[in-house]
Amino acid sequence: MVRFRKPASAYECWWSSVCAVCDGFFYKGQEVAIVGAGDTAAEEATYLSKLCKKVYMIVRKGEMRASKAMQHRVTNTENIEMVLKK
Repeated sequence: MVRFRKPASAYECWWSSVCAVCDGFFYKGQEVAIVGAGDTAAEEATYLSKLCKKVYMIVRKGEMRASKAMQHRVTNTENIEMVLKK
């Protein structure tokens, strides 16, 4: 699971992180993307949703693999948008 942060200016570049708890404060107020569909991705998206303006959860295989409880938590969080492969 990798999260990317959009550059704040033309002088910054895109960068990624692996741990939302460790690096979440870097993304405060930003729009972020998480690639993954399991419980870990859902947990990290939920955590980041409390810090970030918008969290995009990119699901590459077209369906969530997370438990029903985690799927419910993600779908009921306003600032998490799931992007499913068609």
